[in-house]
Amino acid sequence: VKTRQKGIIFFAVVAGIMLASGITIAIPGKEAEDNDLEVFVAGDGYTDDERPQFCGTNDKAKSTDFVTEFKIPTACTQPLAITTEPNGTVWFAQTNTGNIAKFDPLTEKFTEYTNSRWVDAESQLKQKLRSMMWGMDYSPDGAIWYTDEATDSIWRFSIADETYNTINFPISEDISSLPQKLVIDGSNVIVNDFTGGKLTIFGYSQDSLSYASIPSALDGFTSDFAIDSENNIWYTNWNQETGILIKFNYKEWESQLSISSQADGLLLQEFIQYFQF
Repeated sequence: VKTRQKGIIFFAVVAGIMLASGITIAIPGKEAEDNDLEVFVAGDGYTDDERPQFCGTNDKAKSTDFVTEFKIPTACTQPLAITTEPNGTVWFAQTNTGNIAKFDPLTEKFTEYTNSRWVDAESQLKQKLRSMMWGMDYSPDGAIWYTDEATDSIWRFSIADETYNTINFPISEDISSLPQKLVIDGSNVIVNDFTGGKLTIFGYSQDSLSYASIPSALDGFTSDFAIDSENNIWYTNWNQETGILIKFNYKEWESQLSISSQADGLLLQEFIQYFQF
């Protein structure tokens, strides 16, 4: 098993970086011909032949004694990541529109929030944009955070202001990136980079962000993660040959980081244990 047990945790401070009000998108996709703009840009991005496969054929929600379905007002939004507020309001990402939406379980009402920056990008590129938005969480300051793999970005939606802001996900040279799952822990936003082989921890304060990236112990994919009651981060790491379960001492790492104010001298082996499958 090829591991990075002796690797160094690398750290980068994004000095003065602000949550951007704009977005730069460069996504490979199916380019639309001039006479197809209504289909590929203004519409759902599918032809009549493709629509039943990707958008479904049922016009009404169906329920059983155990499961209740609710029909999303906009067709073919392809919802993915989902989270809830403490008051029970449900939020989810719409991968085929670039929007997020909320659902009130009491009134059974949907509210969809148009992401004008996504719409502008589609118009400029003359392409239908679509992204796998795997991770979403609610932060106590009244915001919804979620990942966007197509643009290598993380979005923050302010519930009070109903505004979208975004930051570019940090990537390493010559290594692809796929921000996937996302968890809010206090003032930190934790994201796994599935293809980039790392966990990234963002420190959020007054619209500015710093970040630290923790490389995986094994050369391969860095998958989902969870935080236990002792503030350890558990995550999976695998390649084509094997997989390991990693325990990262998040609490101790934060403590050491606060003492040194930088992590370029912190060895990965000092903060992890790993268990081979």
